[in-house]
Amino acid sequence: MAPRVTNWATSRSTTPSGRSVSSAASTRSPHGYGRKDGERVSCATMQGVWTACDVFWDFDRGRTGFVTRKEYIQRLGDAPSVERVRVLRRANLSRRFRGDASPVSLTEMLHLCWPSATAEDAVTMRRWVELREAYHIFVNPDFRGSDLDMRRSFELLGTGGDCVVASQLVRALVLASDDACSLARTQSLRRHQIDWLEWKERWWPALRATYVTRETIAKMRREEESATAGDFTYTLRASLLGSGGAAF
Repeated sequence: MAPRVTNWATSRSTTPSGRSVSSAASTRSPHGYGRKDGERVSCATMQGVWTACDVFWDFDRGRTGFVTRKEYIQRLGDAPSVERVRVLRRANLSRRFRGDASPVSLTEMLHLCWPSATAEDAVTMRRWVELREAYHIFVNPDFRGSDLDMRRSFELLGTGGDCVVASQLVRALVLASDDACSLARTQSLRRHQIDWLEWKERWWPALRATYVTRETIAKMRREEESATAGDFTYTLRASLLGSGGAAF
């Protein structure tokens, strides 16, 4: 049985881009992760990069990895937030698309925002992007905790390795520190490595219980019932046709 984790799914706020998120996502860790005065490189903060990611994905809703000129123009009319305006002003995508109509990648947009970033800065910023992508897997209103979600989040939090350091869930604002310690059964989150088996059997059930909303659970049940009814109808029709053919 998985340790109890506080359910934030019914208490939601919004990101700088206006997306709905759980209150767990806004919990600040005692390690300084996720704070504006926390992690930073020579030219940017982690919070600033995360805000740029949120804005980019607000345009790239299909998660293709690119924003086309058409998508950019279509969504410019969406209700703006202060953070969104700041990111777009810094990246100056309008000028970019006037000079080059090809799609913009997230990497290019981050470079447009912080052109003075060094190679070392870029490595750290890419890690921040991975953490933000993992965060968005969980706070997606349609999150179902599928096997694909389980594998992808493990890869992102573990940087593609064989384990996830428990502190990375706090760093990504996926879990509050107390809840992560409860699941890890230790206070030393930076030393606790989660292998695939532990992730699948202990952490994932708790994360699903935390982030799959009641509305999504109800929707999944309706879909399951509909699929079951459809299978029964198909089987019944096949049976009747088979019997008719035999009798004929």
